[in-house]
Amino acid sequence: MSSIMSQIESVKKAIDKIYKSVNSEEAEILIKLTDIIEEMANRLEKVENIQGEINEYVTILDENLGNMEDEIYGFEEEEEEFDPFDYVDIKCSECGEILAIEKELINSEKSIICPNCHNNISIKN
Repeated sequence: MSSIMSQIESVKKAIDKIYKSVNSEEAEILIKLTDIIEEMANRLEKVENIQGEINEYVTILDENLGNMEDEIYGFEEEEEEFDPFDYVDIKCSECGEILAIEKELINSEKSIICPNCHNNISIKN
């Protein structure tokens, strides 16, 4: 913001020189316009400062909320990665869909239902 303010100041100085040498209506209009621009720049700087404070506040609130969620719900455990050796491929005899079935499920169940055609697939040999 200081760059904008320094640019405004240099423009104001140039306009003041013109006004002192010419003293015209156009120079007066330019002076008024630079005053308006300077006021806008000051207000924008205030808005930026307030926005920075709000961002800091929101960050703190977000961290506090995350801590409260951890206290209430516990820490999230990361899901285990997919291990292809834990699955067996079975082909549906009706639709030909290949299903990846967990080895544990094969040991505990006699059959499963195909999600594609709803055929009952026997998984016990």
